[in-house]
Formats: sequence, structure tokens, C-alpha cells
Amino acid sequence: MDHLLNSTRSPLVCCVNVTSSCHSSEMGSCGQTPFPEWIGWVPLVALCGWIFLVMWGSIFKEGRLGLLSIRKSWEELTSGLQSNLDVCDPLRIFGIFWVVINHSGSEGRVDILERLPSAAKFKASIRSNPLLGAFLGNSALGVECFLILSGLFSARSWMRHSQMDFWPHYVQYAFRRIARLYPSVIAFVAIAAGPLMKILLPRFEATMTSQCGAKGLLAHLSFVGNWLDMPVCLGYLWYISLDMQIHLIITPLIMHSLFKNRKVGIYLSIGAISLSTAMRGAMCVMYDTCNGSDADIPFISYPGVDLSMVKPIYAGIWELYARPQTKCGPFVIGLLFGVISLEWEEKKIWLTKRRARVLVAGGVALSVSMIYFILPEYWFPDMPSNIYNVTYTATFRSLFALGLVGIISGLALRKEVVFMHWTITVVSRLTFAAYLTHMPLVYILNSIKMYQDAETAGGLIWALRSS
Repeated sequence: MDHLLNSTRSPLVCCVNVTSSCHSSEMGSCGQTPFPEWIGWVPLVALCGWIFLVMWGSIFKEGRLGLLSIRKSWEELTSGLQSNLDVCDPLRIFGIFWVVINHSGSEGRVDILERLPSAAKFKASIRSNPLLGAFLGNSALGVECFLILSGLFSARSWMRHSQMDFWPHYVQYAFRRIARLYPSVIAFVAIAAGPLMKILLPRFEATMTSQCGAKGLLAHLSFVGNWLDMPVCLGYLWYISLDMQIHLIITPLIMHSLFKNRKVGIYLSIGAISLSTAMRGAMCVMYDTCNGSDADIPFISYPGVDLSMVKPIYAGIWELYARPQTKCGPFVIGLLFGVISLEWEEKKIWLTKRRARVLVAGGVALSVSMIYFILPEYWFPDMPSNIYNVTYTATFRSLFALGLVGIISGLALRKEVVFMHWTITVVSRLTFAAYLTHMPLVYILNSIKMYQDAETAGGLIWALRSS
């Protein structure tokens, strides 16, 4: 939530009007698109055509298009309910809720988007709240919720065909992963970067897509958006690229090692987590960002401002925040837990109720501690790098993920299935779509006066709830 407020790292100390026109002469850096304008309407026409086909299939269910019917989609969405891992569904929902909270307190606020003086006051008010300050400030940890679950289910998916030769197995695994995500990603990017957003949400277009160009759009469509120099083109989609890279590189490497030689696989996993942790600590010291452990990324562009002036904002933070070498720890922890959980299920090994309670309690304590151990950084904002904030910055994401594993294992690795209402499971299956589309929805908050006038953490939550 703090990512647009840290003016000490930014040369843009003056206010930037996000609705201003761009005067840069560099092609692609000020919103000129390399494509004819009519191409932007093609995805909308395709979307309308798809909606027509779905409606046709819903009305004429016996025809060939019946597979596209709303009823068929609903049946697939609600199928396969009630398993031990249904306990992960609330965590997935909480993760997307936390991410939305994070962006609602940044891109959802006009004063932050335009770097108005009231933004600093808003930041100070949020941090001063003893209960909600750390919860809101550290809300970027919602990504760690996704990484843990992504690693967990990635391991179980790989192990379904672990007896196959490596390369046929890898090709099958990679194809299924890409085929599952790519249609949604390409459809959303095409619509988000098209003319519709300029009409409906001009501020979104000005700050999210105006500086995309072909390079930015193709980076997201090829799942390397997190390797761009700056996240000024639909920057919040960095996680989708990160997740794909980890799935296609780390999962096969570690899972194949575990299958061939369990000891080597375990050492490799511990090494990956340790190296990621060490790199986080070293980089925060190098760029003097250790006392801003929750520092998020400004996922916006600044129309009318030369990108060379904006680049210092991201120095060190972008690499620390979005690259697989510094973010893979929680995923690998989830990967190892996925292997253990599946093996225990196959061997019918279950936790006793007492041990399950201990794991849940310990997991909750560790996770909550990692959220609130950031408070000394809020109390002493000018504190230099020291043992405390370096250690916290290096370890808090992986330790938070470890706490989540404790909670999940205590609920899932017991004989009795924890009942989850079917609506929770259905909502959890929609979180990927929610991640893609949540940012345009956040920008709607720009026009809600009650939300813009909120000056405290409690007022922000109340305004968000009322909105």
C-alpha cells in the first residue's frame, strides 16, 4: 500500500497529473500504439461473439454448442467438491481479498495516483493504527498465499504422472499449464489495452496502459512481464509471469530431483529457499530498502514524465519484488508440502486431533507474527539497515508461508474432512479471473467520494465495505 507514497526514493517530488497528455518524443514511451486504432476493437467484437455463442448454447442445449452453455459451465465449476484440501479455498479467497485491499489503498486513491500532499497524511494515518496498520501495510503478503497454494497443487499435478520419462512429462505438464491460463490472459490484455478502457476508465488507460506499446503487451503475453525494466504497462500482472516461470522451471527441476534421489531433491529445495532469502537480505542492504520491508511497487505510468526520471523509483525494489530468484521461497515450501501431503494420503497417514490443533495454532501464531513484526519499521521510519530489519526483510515472506503450511496441514492432514460450503469452493475457483480483473474495478473507487475522503484505516475499511 505504501508503494506510491515513498517520495524519498522518487525524483518526482512534484505532483503528477495523470490525466495530462504525454509530450515525450520517444516512440512507445508515451502511449503511442504501434497498431492501427481499429485493431483495438477486434477483441471486443470477439468477446461479443463469444457471449452470443454461449447464449446460443444455453438456449439450444442439445446442439453442438451445448458444451458452452451456462449450465454446463456451472456444473464444471461446482464439480469435484469436498476433499481434504478444500481447506485451501478460504486461504485463496483471503489472498485475493488482501491483494484487492492493497491496491484499493494505492491505485484506488486519487491523491496517491496524483501524488498530492494528502497522500502522505493518509499513509501516516494508516501506519499509526496499531491493529490495522500492519495488516493493511503488509497486504502484499496476499501474493505469498497464492505462491504457497500454487506450489502445493503444482507438486500434486506433477506427481500424477511421475512415472513418465522426464521430457514427455515436462511437455505435457507445460502444455496443460499454458493452455489453462493463456486464453484468459490474452483476452484480458487485449481488452484492457483496447479503446474500451479509454472510454470507460480513462484514468486506468492513462496510468496502466498508455505506455505499453508492443514490447509491454508482448511481455505479458509471453509470460515475461516481471522482467521488464519497469512495471509501467499493466504492471500488476507481474505475478502471472512469475508464477508461470516458477511452474516451468522450478517445479520440474525439484520434482524430478525428488523422484530420482530424495536426498538431492531436499538439499536442492533447501538451497533454493536459502539462496532466495540471502539474496533478499543482500539486495535490501545494497539498495538501502531494509526499513521498508513492505515496500510495494508503483504499478502505474506517469503520463507526461520521462521514463528515465521514473526509473530510480524501482531501483532494487522491482528486482526484489518480482523476480523468481527472490520470490521462489514460499513456492518451494508449498511444493515440498504438496509432496508430503500426497504421500501421506496414499499411505493413509493422518494427524491426531491434538497434533492438528498444535499445527494450526503454531501456524496462526507464526503467520500473524510475520505480519506485525514490521511495526518497528513503522515506529522508526528513519531507522538505518540493522540486524532486525535486514533479517525481517530477508525471511518474513518465507516464514509467513511456513505458517500457512502449518495451518493447512493441521486442517488437511487429518482423517476427518473439514466441511466447506460449496459457495466457498466456487468463489475460490474464480480467483484467477478476479486477479486479472480486479485492477479495473479498483479504479472505479476513484469516483467514489466517500472512499476518497477516508483518512484513517478504519474509515478506509468502512468505505470499502460500503462501496
